[in-house]
Amino acid sequence: MRGFLHDGEGAGLFHFSADPKYQQEMKSLGFERIDGDKQWAMAIHDVSLKFAQDIKAQNLQGLDTDKLIAFKIHGVTPTLSLEFVRQV
Repeated sequence: MRGFLHDGEGAGLFHFSADPKYQQEMKSLGFERIDGDKQWAMAIHDVSLKFAQDIKAQNLQGLDTDKLIAFKIHGVTPTLSLEFVRQV
């Protein structure tokens, strides 16, 4: 990682390294085809293994990695998803 900070503002470069363990653990939950780009998107939006497990436990239909990312973007939580499903 390289960068600079001046007067409270900064910029820099970094390199993201996908974690094969994360990919394997997500696959064990049924989430397939998580390449480096997908894992990067999931990391940016904080789609943790715990979040995926909690959402998966809600037994939602058609759940995939894109939906997990969308849930994080829109502030969906496992509790909120269950409340929504109950209202529909």
